[in-house]
Amino acid sequence: MNSHRCHSAIPEREFVCVDDSFMARGKSNNFSGPYGTFPSEGQLTPGARYMGSESNVLNANSNDISNQELLDLAKGDERLSESLTTTRSNDEQQKPVLEKSKSESPRTEVYKRRWYLLLVFALSALLWNAVWSTWGPIAQSAKDVYGWSDGDIAMFTWLGNIPFLVTMFPIAYLMDVKGMRIAMVLSCGLAFLGTGLRCIPCDVQYAKWPIYAGQLLNGVAGTVPMSGPALLSGLWFPPNQRATATAFSTLLGYFGACISFVIGPLLVPEPYYPPPFNGSILNNFKYMDSNSSGNGTADTSAQKAGIMNILYAECGAAGVLFLLVIIYFPSKPPHPPSVSASIPREKYLPGLKMLARNKQFWVTAVAYSVPIGVYEVWQVVLDVIFDSRVSQETAGWMDFYATLGGCISGMLVSRFADYFTRQMKLFLLVFYFFSAVAILWCTLVVMDILPFDVVSIYAAIVIGGVFLDGGAPLFFELVIEVSYPVGEGVTSGCLQMICASAGILFLSILQIESIGKLWMNWFFFGTITMAMPLLFFIKTTYGRADIDDCEVEVSPSIEDSSVIEQACEDDDKTKLLKAVGI
Repeated sequence: MNSHRCHSAIPEREFVCVDDSFMARGKSNNFSGPYGTFPSEGQLTPGARYMGSESNVLNANSNDISNQELLDLAKGDERLSESLTTTRSNDEQQKPVLEKSKSESPRTEVYKRRWYLLLVFALSALLWNAVWSTWGPIAQSAKDVYGWSDGDIAMFTWLGNIPFLVTMFPIAYLMDVKGMRIAMVLSCGLAFLGTGLRCIPCDVQYAKWPIYAGQLLNGVAGTVPMSGPALLSGLWFPPNQRATATAFSTLLGYFGACISFVIGPLLVPEPYYPPPFNGSILNNFKYMDSNSSGNGTADTSAQKAGIMNILYAECGAAGVLFLLVIIYFPSKPPHPPSVSASIPREKYLPGLKMLARNKQFWVTAVAYSVPIGVYEVWQVVLDVIFDSRVSQETAGWMDFYATLGGCISGMLVSRFADYFTRQMKLFLLVFYFFSAVAILWCTLVVMDILPFDVVSIYAAIVIGGVFLDGGAPLFFELVIEVSYPVGEGVTSGCLQMICASAGILFLSILQIESIGKLWMNWFFFGTITMAMPLLFFIKTTYGRADIDDCEVEVSPSIEDSSVIEQACEDDDKTKLLKAVGI
């Protein structure tokens, strides 16, 4: 007579027998009997749950235990007694199906409203980036109006990054534990308050203090839209749309900075610089008269009016978004869109501990966060880097086309990756290689090693943006996969915290004006080349995808994200066991 050897390497756990194999999950040792091997005919149900510990796994002859004794051992444990059956045919025993789990399997459903929620969330990311990058594209005009230095311009951007280091953990807790609604109401409310502070009318010499406060509050608000794309897509979208949804909200956020690069220079006139003396006193007198306020100083009223129009527009947009979120933005759908979405994630603190010990997470996070974090701030201060060699408006259009190209390529590649989930690493290696070549090209042109030409710089920056921004959504999805079953909120939050740290380091060095500006391009190029070898060391695991690729049955009565059964067409149980960490 055949027998099923039921065993586990994890003591004090719940055993689930799945056609001659065990999966261990949960925390219980209610079944303490000395039986580790059970007869198959009529006494052991493949897929049934048995309780025990590793020390109780013994070799027992099929005659050592009867049906009645087995049922007696099940008394006092409702889950065990419900799972046991006393008779079953040999054909039924061979089916890897758990009847009780099927009756409890979660209902999955997708809702049309997910597209509206994705749009609102993506618009909040767009607004955050627009507010965060307000000052870089109009740096020359802002310095002319307010008397600021390059360090002051960098400080405004720096204040948008620093809150990530302080608020990431509590905001991630809100998203993962309390739900997306509370997090979004808080985020949009802070954005509305922060943009309102920047509109307070005051003398130019005191204007930077309310602007400092506004940029800081906007930085806190940005923790949600910048770290929540993967969480929102996992909550509302099925597996074949997750990468696309993540890409949409991530890339539309980048498009916010793209808008600033164009709208800023269009609304705010550039500062007037006196032309070289050409020997004509009359011509130079006409120039000074047309650009003077009448008291011997340059007239900056048009520039200041343009700046205030931008601040008012951003404040109004923040108010509309805040209202939309208050009216309708649920924490989660009534039913999950996929099996993996129905499985409870690790609790907050245990999840943080798992991330801290997960080497693959750190390798993947550094490979993404350092280059992207530096790129975001490098792009914002592009006008500072080129200074007078490229006009403020031209620098803005360079950033616009680079970001727009990145958004388009990101959406196309992410849609492709929805169907080729396991090829993300290859895509990212190709993207990083071409972006490194483009930034090196730009650096050599700026140094005059290659002939200086605006068209050449245009091409280098746009190509770099296409490949860097285009790969960002894939990194988000890859990090979620290698860190599963840790919650998407805390995982993405840690990712953005590292990203913000890289940007803060770059902007902090920028405060040292004596070292010049040439280092910025080499620093940026170095971060990309550093990340490429790290990609080779990433051992890609697809925990969430493995579960969704199989027809997995989930028992909601078991804690710790318990996956009870799978019925893959290729009957590959090893893959699923690895996916759930067993």
